[in-house]
Amino acid sequence: SAYFALAEIYREHERPQDAAREYEHTLELNSGDARAHERLGAMAWDAGDRTASIGHWRDAVETLAARAERYNFGPTFWDDVAGLLRRFGRDGVLDDLREPLDGLWSAYLRGNGVFRLEELLRAWIENAPDPEEATRRALAKATLSPVPVDYAAILADAAWLARPSRDLAMQEAIRLAQAAADEAAPENQSYPRDVLEQRRTARIEFLLAGGQTAEAVAALDEGGEDYRLSLAYQHPALLLRLAARGGRLEPTLDWLEASGVHVDDEALRDAAAALRRVGSADEADRLLELFYERRIEQRDFAASNFLGLAELRLRQQRLSEAQALIRRMLRVSGEPFANHVAAAKLLLGSDQPAMAAQLLGERAGAYPWDGEARVLLAATEVKRAAGAQTPWSAALVTAARDRRLPYADRVEAAHAMAETGTGADNLGSDELAVIAQAAAPAPQQAEKPGYVAARLLAARGASDGAVHVRLFAGALALRPDDADARLAAFEAAHAAGEHQQAVALLEPLLESTSFAYSLEQTASVFDEQAPDHYVDDYMVRQFLSGYATPERTAELAAKLGESLAAVGRLSAATLMDKVALRLAPNAQVRERADALEAVLEQRAENARRRPAIRDELEQPYPVHPKLEARP
Repeated sequence: SAYFALAEIYREHERPQDAAREYEHTLELNSGDARAHERLGAMAWDAGDRTASIGHWRDAVETLAARAERYNFGPTFWDDVAGLLRRFGRDGVLDDLREPLDGLWSAYLRGNGVFRLEELLRAWIENAPDPEEATRRALAKATLSPVPVDYAAILADAAWLARPSRDLAMQEAIRLAQAAADEAAPENQSYPRDVLEQRRTARIEFLLAGGQTAEAVAALDEGGEDYRLSLAYQHPALLLRLAARGGRLEPTLDWLEASGVHVDDEALRDAAAALRRVGSADEADRLLELFYERRIEQRDFAASNFLGLAELRLRQQRLSEAQALIRRMLRVSGEPFANHVAAAKLLLGSDQPAMAAQLLGERAGAYPWDGEARVLLAATEVKRAAGAQTPWSAALVTAARDRRLPYADRVEAAHAMAETGTGADNLGSDELAVIAQAAAPAPQQAEKPGYVAARLLAARGASDGAVHVRLFAGALALRPDDADARLAAFEAAHAAGEHQQAVALLEPLLESTSFAYSLEQTASVFDEQAPDHYVDDYMVRQFLSGYATPERTAELAAKLGESLAAVGRLSAATLMDKVALRLAPNAQVRERADALEAVLEQRAENARRRPAIRDELEQPYPVHPKLEARP
């Protein structure tokens, strides 16, 4: 009403008596205006009159409860209730208003069920003096809902809830789901049993993600044999991860075989990848071993299966078995000599140069034009000679000079010369001579027209941040598709405080993902709604997929968020911070994300307060003073 709008203006201009008079006029016209009751209560609180403020707030809550009873919610109902709950929590009066709040809660749940319930629960719990106790009280009201398990599930699935409180909600959801299943008639058991299994599985996932392995194992055991069997069929990767983390992998594999449960290959690989991410390397290797053995037994003779199993055997110090696998692969996988180089690289990475040199020699003999094999063979033999005179040094120089080879192979030969101390003149390219020298090249040596490899080498050895960035940027200008160089350049620019350049360097790697559109958007000062920064698992998996390890990806996302914030792209920065937090918890990133969201919300509020720019001076809505920027 006009009275309420006038009262708001008086309140903002710190004229409390005039504001109170207009709020009273508002209530004379509409005694059910909860906002007017709330404002009067707030003004009484600010004046130190606790009794009067609680009385006004009680009237506000009862007014909202009456609206809920009549299904007369209106567009502002949820904002009004959430605002009251936040205020009551901050001022510590929730207990004083428990009775009217219980009435409001009962009326709402009867009429609305769980519709838009989460925002009300969040306002209550996050602002309560003891959030865990508030969670317990909220869960106690689940039975007021038409479907209690759905009520508890809202808190069980709430990412904003603290872990101990969320686990309480998960346990309550399981208890309620169990009760619903027990009460259902035999012919109606299917759905409640499915819900019960879903809630159990969600809790196991939650506990395992938080490193609470013993609790996750106990949760699995509580479900009984039928649930364990269902989990094996529906979520085999989760069962294997849990068994591995709990030290029960071998018994679980035996149980699966005895139960006739066939775990598909993808589940084995997914479980192994998840275990490796959390540092359970031995258990991950055991699952990968089973995966590769099964694929080979099924006559899937892809080279990757043999090489994967051979790598595991090398890590297990079972050299003869690894060599036998490699020889078998060379006989049955692909074209003759096609996999010699890949096998040699595996052996070199495991410090087995003798067999690697043998394989490279076979490949180079069959394909003398294969520069990669020639360079690797020569470099391997020079290293094996350990400083002694060897004709392979000349072979390395010959490869670097050979114009018939791809330039990339000649660059690798020059790198090998520098690494092994093999000196030579006249390599046929000044850049190769710079790369082949023992010392890292100086920037002035590398910054020549067309030099890419030399720039990258000099950049990695540069100590000055600005030079570091300049060298990487110059290399990328000539070879823009080099992802490794682009990531290194991004990190260099970020470290040097060149945030605009850092963002520009990383954006091309995100062009084909769902982030491209989000990064292009700018938060306008005229936007009246703060942007939504929801991040799901699919988005997290997309971020720099294939370009970096999961551990490094979290760090890169946080750095990109910092750079975006530094150049004023606050919405995109918040999104990147949310991605970083989904990948790895970080208190500093969490604090920055919360601060950015607060700034964006304040911008939106100022947009709602601004005057409309038009020919007529009269405004279509009340105009309010602009909020001051937060420090």
